Amino acid sequence: MTEGTPGTHGYTAGGELRVELDRLVRRVAALGPARLGAVPADGSETAATVVHRFVQRLADAAASVEPGPSRQVPRLADHASADQLAVLSRELLAVADRLPEPAVAELTRAAAELRRRL
Repeated sequence: MTEGTPGTHGYTAGGELRVELDRLVRRVAALGPARLGAVPADGSETAATVVHRFVQRLADAAASVEPGPSRQVPRLADHASADQLAVLSRELLAVADRLPEPAVAELTRAAAELRRRL
């Protein structure tokens, strides 16, 4: 897959994004369906819902550099969250070299933040 513009610490922007998305996929897979679907004590969103929202963000970013409109990502069962994230991550990484560097940096930051939050 193509990588983005040179970034900090000897990595490329696309390479940093790939690392963070891989880490996030592994984290989501490790949670398992019960933890993905559990409603937090404070009544906030489940982890699966938060992951789905991020997956939609990845799809929107990929669509921004592709012809045609953005598409709605279907909300699958909680146990499919990691697989859906992995697929959309690959789709985004395939076009990451065409995204503006600030967008790649923001997606990288958001992926790392979500991983820490889960």
